[in-house]
Amino acid sequence: MHAGTRVVRLSRCGDGWEFGVLAKFEEHKSMNYGSDVQPLLTGVGGDGGVEGGAEQQHEKRVIVSTSFYDKLMCVWRA
Repeated sequence: MHAGTRVVRLSRCGDGWEFGVLAKFEEHKSMNYGSDVQPLLTGVGGDGGVEGGAEQQHEKRVIVSTSFYDKLMCVWRA
């Protein structure tokens, strides 16, 4: 909680498991108390549609993280 927000992937690796850090955010000045990660956005156009649009974002997650003592909610992409 004090090390910042991490988005991790848990993968099966042979007979064991492996964690991989997909994204991190360290702007909170106090403990991270809650977070939410939305699925990957792929091919989102500038008009909000899935197809078309000049400004496309590939492989971006929308993440919300909160901290209690500094009363901060952050929305970020990774």
